Amino acid sequence: MRKSKWISLSVTMISVLLLGLCSNLSAVRSLGQRATDVLYSVSRKADNKFVIVSIDELAEAEYGYFTTWSRSRAAELVEALNQPESKPAVIGFDINYIAERDEEGDKAFVKAAKDGGNVVIASRASLKAVSELQENGKYVIDPFRVALFEYPYAALKEVCDYGFSDTVNDQDDYI
Repeated sequence: MRKSKWISLSVTMISVLLLGLCSNLSAVRSLGQRATDVLYSVSRKADNKFVIVSIDELAEAEYGYFTTWSRSRAAELVEALNQPESKPAVIGFDINYIAERDEEGDKAFVKAAKDGGNVVIASRASLKAVSELQENGKYVIDPFRVALFEYPYAALKEVCDYGFSDTVNDQDDYI
């Protein structure tokens, strides 16, 4: 009985070591990344709890390119979505409102966001690869060093939550 326990323990330990070694091989890592990519790209039924309002070519044909729009348009959208009978839990903007642009529009957007209390704005973190000297005398490249944070303009930042919408591709160039 005692010998069989040692054999089981030895087989288990060897298996764990082999799995640990194999997980560091690029072929195994590549296979794992492919499996992850397939898993996250499987079509799923849309959830009717979420609504995406996008800026399309028709809107830009009517109003011009969206970066030229007064922020009063964003304020109008927030006000329209925040009707008492259908107020969403969150309104998220995947647009960076970093700098103030037109005083009237900026103020209108801040007021609508404050009144709604449910607006989340995108922010950005600029990444820069940095080479660092380690204690062992070797240089290591950190490709994900944050070089700069860009937040919503000050008045909007005070009344909104914000989150970073940056993405980083993994080794096989998928996000």
